[in-house]
Amino acid sequence: MSGEYEQIPASFIKELEARRRRLVEAQEENGVNLDALVDFLYPDTAHLVFELLQNAEDAGALSACFELGNDKLFFIHDGQPFSKEDLDSITNYFKSAKYEKEDTIGRFGIGFKSVFGCTETPRIYSDTVSFEIIDRIVPREIPRSTSPIRLSDRQTVFDLPFNSTMKPPDNVREEIRLRLVGLSLMSVLHLENIKTIEWRTDEGDSGWIKRAELDDGVVQIEAKRPSGEEKRWFLRFREPYAEGTSMHLDIVFELQKKELEQETLSAFDETLADRYRIVPAKSGSVAVFF
Repeated sequence: MSGEYEQIPASFIKELEARRRRLVEAQEENGVNLDALVDFLYPDTAHLVFELLQNAEDAGALSACFELGNDKLFFIHDGQPFSKEDLDSITNYFKSAKYEKEDTIGRFGIGFKSVFGCTETPRIYSDTVSFEIIDRIVPREIPRSTSPIRLSDRQTVFDLPFNSTMKPPDNVREEIRLRLVGLSLMSVLHLENIKTIEWRTDEGDSGWIKRAELDDGVVQIEAKRPSGEEKRWFLRFREPYAEGTSMHLDIVFELQKKELEQETLSAFDETLADRYRIVPAKSGSVAVFF
C-alpha cells in the first residue's frame, strides 16, 4: 500500500454488509426480484468486458488487462482505488456515482451487475479495500493477501470465477474469449484515459490495442491479435461537451499514410497533408459512451 489513499475501515464494510443483508431480506419478504430485471438488461455475458473497461476509464486508468482462464476471468487496471462511495455504489441497485459526477461514463452503477452473468461471487482487490460480493449486493471483507495475482500499488483486480448458474462455464469462457479477440480498434479511440487494453488466455493466446496521440490531432491505433498486427491512423477533432466537464464530442476521419515524393523533405517541413490523406468512408458510424 502506497499510503496515498485512505484505507476503508472494516467498520464501514461491516455496517454496509448489515444494511445490504436487510435489503436482501426485504426483497425476499416482499417478493421483489430486482436481479431478474438486471439479468434481462444484460443477456449477453460478454457485455461485462465493456462495463469493466468503462469503470476503469472512470477511475482514470491508463492501462487495463484481461486474463482469461478456464474457470475465471481476471481484470486488472491501474486507476484510482476504491472509495467509500464506490463501495456503496457497486453493492446497490440503481445507485451510481454518475448522478453526482455527470462527466463520468457511469461508474459502478447498474452496469457492473452484468458480471453476474458469469459469477455469483465477484472478488475485488484494491489499494484501499479487498472484498467479495454475495447475493449480488452484500459486501464481505476478505484479506488482500488472498489475491491470486500479485498486486502492486495503484492496481485494482477483479476476480470473477465462473460459478454462475445461468450458463455453463465453458459457454461463458467462449463468449468472453470471442469478445476479447474481436475487440475493435475503436475501443480506445474515443477514450480519455485508457491508452492500452491487453488480453491473454491460459492457452497462450494474447493481444493488445494501443492508442498514441501524435501531432496535429492525429491518433495512431495499433493492435495485435492471433490473426496478425494492424496499425491505423485517424484525424480526431475533439471539443468539450460543456464548460467544466470532461465529456467531449469527437469527429474522426481515418487517414492513410502517403509515400513522400521528395525524399529530402524533412519532418520539420512536412504538413499534415504531406504525410496523410483522408480515406473515403463507405459508411459513417456513431459511437456513444454512457
